Amino acid sequence: MADQSLTSPVAQDHWATTWAPESYGQFSANAFNYDGQHIGRGDYEGGVHPGFVTNQGLHIGYGGKEVILKNYQVLSANIGGSLTSVSQAQDQFKWKAFHGEVRPQFNIPLKAGHERDGKELYIARIRHGEGYIYGKAGRHLVEGASYAFRGVEHRAMDYDVLVFQGNE
Repeated sequence: MADQSLTSPVAQDHWATTWAPESYGQFSANAFNYDGQHIGRGDYEGGVHPGFVTNQGLHIGYGGKEVILKNYQVLSANIGGSLTSVSQAQDQFKWKAFHGEVRPQFNIPLKAGHERDGKELYIARIRHGEGYIYGKAGRHLVEGASYAFRGVEHRAMDYDVLVFQGNE
């Protein structure tokens, strides 16, 4: 029997965001920009995995390796109605610190993807050198967040997850 705590959904979509289809390092003017980087997600091995976008494509960590996807979706502001800017959309979220596996409790992570078996994946921000790098976290990833760098999938026990503002 599957552990209900890992299979029951916690993450949600948010009205202020959309996932815009892009390819080959492209992203729209409405793309979220954190620390000069853009966050994306892409289909790989039966799952949808979050990572970061460069001019090469979407970088994700999978199976111990860095995988670069040419076709992906970029986290973007859902401009229209009362939402008039990317910064307004980004203001709907905050970064929440975690250690080890994610235990959201009073926080709602933005829905970012899933493993082949349906386990949720969230957007993770990992301190890397002088800045940040973006990857994935999940309640089932007991070794912490996963991210891609220089051809290898790395793990980080300390990281942040993008969650809805106003929870706690």
